[in-house]
Amino acid sequence: MIKFFRADKNDVAQLKKLWLECFDDTEEATDLFFDKNWRWMRAFCAKDKNKVISALYLIEAALNGCKAHYLCGASTKSDYRKRGIMAGLIDFALEAAKHDGDKFSVLMPANLSLYDYYAGFGYMAQCFAEKRIFSRDELLAVCDCSSEYNYNFEQLQAVSFNKNFLLWNNEYRKFACDYYRLYGAVAISTNDCFALFEEENGCAEVFYAVSANEGVLAKRLLENSSAERFIIIGKANENSNKEKYGMIKSLDNNMKIPNDVFIGITLM
Repeated sequence: MIKFFRADKNDVAQLKKLWLECFDDTEEATDLFFDKNWRWMRAFCAKDKNKVISALYLIEAALNGCKAHYLCGASTKSDYRKRGIMAGLIDFALEAAKHDGDKFSVLMPANLSLYDYYAGFGYMAQCFAEKRIFSRDELLAVCDCSSEYNYNFEQLQAVSFNKNFLLWNNEYRKFACDYYRLYGAVAISTNDCFALFEEENGCAEVFYAVSANEGVLAKRLLENSSAERFIIIGKANENSNKEKYGMIKSLDNNMKIPNDVFIGITLM
């Protein structure tokens, strides 16, 4: 009989094995995910007798001062799929999160077809991002080389996004640096900027960035990249050309979902 559980340390070996079966991650990256995040994430699993057959993870975050989480790593063994196990596990995990005081659940579907799947659990496509493109000369024109700032990671997020964004803690920032570096990404981490980007064929795609201001971001990108073209993904505003970038669900009937929520650092 299949039962649902909140996973503990005794389940980690099986959870890692399932992760490697379901995702195109290396063993080093998988170990990093569990070793760095275990203290502030909640893991949930489905078991057939004592065998872990499905799992998901809720990574702690905050949204506009409310307790929230990022749901990721939803995975099921191939021979147990299409039996409603993940649906039951999601319901089980969200009920536990609600009991823990979480107000919002946020996730990034792995592909567009999954938006409809998660909508069945009450998730809404109210997370967005804006993609901006700059030439190297355009960044040079706005580069801030004179000002000095001293912010921690939480302060940089607040300065950059103001509101309606998933607030990550500093330990998750450290994990993200190490994780994405394993796959060739560049991480910029200073007192005035934190950014993650990949560079290929003269183009740098910045998939997360927070900074004291746009001039500082321009300066740090130019210092760390030789690219001639920059694609910067960031928080959308009401007047921007925004695109769908994740989903959100309220776990409290009294909490309204904010507009244009920005997830930021995403995983599976």
